[in-house]
Amino acid sequence: MRDRDGIYQDILTCGRKRAEEAWLRGNKALATAEKAHLALIPGLLHCDDVRRHRHYLDVDRFRFLRNCKHAASADFNPLWTELIATLPPPVEDIPLANIAGPVKLRYLGRDGSS
Repeated sequence: MRDRDGIYQDILTCGRKRAEEAWLRGNKALATAEKAHLALIPGLLHCDDVRRHRHYLDVDRFRFLRNCKHAASADFNPLWTELIATLPPPVEDIPLANIAGPVKLRYLGRDGSS
């Protein structure tokens, strides 16, 4: 398995190529979306915070796909799949305390009265 930074470098290389091609074709919207996507990657290089990598995969990746009208998935999917494999499995959500019934909220005014 490759290291995470190597995969991000491949994403950068692929994205630069796609941005240049989009710019040459006159598709400024796609070129702008590609550049915005590429701007996220340097902050993830040499980063040990798994939450940031998950945020990229779970939030930023889909935002990028929405902006590109899903034109990028064929180029980036193998890299994203490889990137997902480098992350540890997600920790199960910790359940909140069970509360019996609705919780009444009391908002106090400035003078302390409700």
